[in-house]
Amino acid sequence: MISSTPTTLSRIPTRAPPKSKRRQQRYRDQKREHLEHLENDVQQLHRTIARCEGQLEVLRVSVCSHDGALHTAAEFFSLFRHGYHVPRPHLKQRQDAFLRSVMRPDLVIMNERGLEKLFAQWQAYYQLFPCFEMVTPALDVLVCDETRLVRAPATLHLRLSRYALESLCPHVLQNERLVQRLVGQVLSMPTMIHFHFQDDGTIGQMDTSTNIVAALIGLLGSTEEALAVSDGAQIKANGELPML
Repeated sequence: MISSTPTTLSRIPTRAPPKSKRRQQRYRDQKREHLEHLENDVQQLHRTIARCEGQLEVLRVSVCSHDGALHTAAEFFSLFRHGYHVPRPHLKQRQDAFLRSVMRPDLVIMNERGLEKLFAQWQAYYQLFPCFEMVTPALDVLVCDETRLVRAPATLHLRLSRYALESLCPHVLQNERLVQRLVGQVLSMPTMIHFHFQDDGTIGQMDTSTNIVAALIGLLGSTEEALAVSDGAQIKANGELPML
């Protein structure tokens, strides 16, 4: 009799996925994360570009605004380089039209309000000085509390006559030697002008300051004589002349 021995079936262990499949899965996961990061970066880049475009537009407006202010100030110095053209009506009309177009009617100048003050001062300079030249080496734009200012350092070259000395420095006439040193000479007076521009591009205020002492020292070469002339002179620190 043949006895049968029961056959024991051994359990076949589950095979782990090949290493190549695990690498592929890891690669796919890394690629998915990388794409997600790229999408986030692209969205952030779009937001940055939009913000920069907005800032660029603001800068464009600002630059255009500054260019307009600089152009107006430059035109002022060009038109009035040689003073007020009273004897040449066509040029005077052009100067008048320019001032009325760029200056506000209630312009603040020399502690007074009104554009007519500026016209009166140009008339006074024309009457007192037989030769006038105003030059500026550069124009700068300053922004202060959202107000645009054009800063214009300048020099006024004024030829002195006896009539100018009689009107501005009558106390000097008693010193004929000093009078002779001054008459016919050109006084180069350092001047600073600030144009205050409004939102509409017009000028609402014009500040002026001059240094007649420095000009006289440069002309006479003597601080003592310069002070003797400037002490009692009828020209104010802001360049204002008396009405004749």
